[in-house]
Amino acid sequence: VKDFPFESMHQAIEPLVLIVAIGTPLTHALMNFPLYQLQILMLAGLLYARVASLCSAPKEIETAGSPALNRAALVLITVVALMPLALDVVSRHLLTNADRVPLVHRIGDDPNNYFTTMQLLSSVRSRNSLNHFAIATVYRSTFDRLNPYRDRDARVSLGVAAAMEYERGLELNPWSEQGRWFYADFLTREPWLMDRDGIRSTPESLYREGIAVSPVSMTPYLRFADWLVSQGRSNEAYDLLVDEALPWINHRSLNWEQNRLEVASRISRQAIARNDKMTLTRLLGRLGE
Repeated sequence: VKDFPFESMHQAIEPLVLIVAIGTPLTHALMNFPLYQLQILMLAGLLYARVASLCSAPKEIETAGSPALNRAALVLITVVALMPLALDVVSRHLLTNADRVPLVHRIGDDPNNYFTTMQLLSSVRSRNSLNHFAIATVYRSTFDRLNPYRDRDARVSLGVAAAMEYERGLELNPWSEQGRWFYADFLTREPWLMDRDGIRSTPESLYREGIAVSPVSMTPYLRFADWLVSQGRSNEAYDLLVDEALPWINHRSLNWEQNRLEVASRISRQAIARNDKMTLTRLLGRLGE
């Protein structure tokens, strides 16, 4: 036992154990998003640092394994770690055109290439909500182009498919205000979709969910109020702004100043028209805080 080379075995096995320990969550991150959780980021960083230290160790304390194999493993781990981020950058670019990514910025010019690319990204990164919203956008665009009389069956299939992709995208990312807004607009324009199996949402439920996940933001209130007015429910829209939006009007959020003024302007105009002095007093009090 005394002569057994424990130290040599430890030096040979440790890189392999570390590589497996890092590779497991990174590989899973291709289909999921645990890599973006802070605890896993910290743990993966510590393990990665140890592997990098072993692979770049001086010759006299080089591990018993092959140095070339260790370096190849390090490169592989780096590629796997960066791949989810790279794929998500491509998805964001193709959907929003926010960045110009080399080699892919022309894909959107060809509808077939765009659809094929987004299907691939949606399969590889199935838990990235942007990919599902992108597929929904493709289906909806084709739906809008088809003749409602001549291509009725195709439009039904595309409409249901688009709605299901919106559902999946919001299930993965309930904080996507744009995705929720587009889906609510789609259901408002095509109410027959709400009678189909698998479609659980309604425009009103979507707007309510938007307020629930971000009560401090004025945008969901304004969009819901617009929808209520379009449905002939002006009194409910007014009550929404007064009872639910006004208490949050001083909390900062995205586009806070612009939306705050819009909410205040709508409430004041309608309160004056209704001779609602109590609401005007509440509004002035909140704005003066």
